[in-house]
Amino acid sequence: MCALAVAHQSFNHLPKSPATLVMLTMMHELDTTRTLLESALAQLHMSTRPPSYTLH
Repeated sequence: MCALAVAHQSFNHLPKSPATLVMLTMMHELDTTRTLLESALAQLHMSTRPPSYTLH
């Protein structure tokens, strides 16, 4: 996550060549994939937990 932020900031200061735009797009896609995977893992974790019953 930290490396992704550093890379993103360094690319923001470069001229917008086609290669830079491809790298920015790739970093965006990787970040989106990471977010989706974290969400899926959280949902999987929540679905495998036994139900918690309270006395309320």
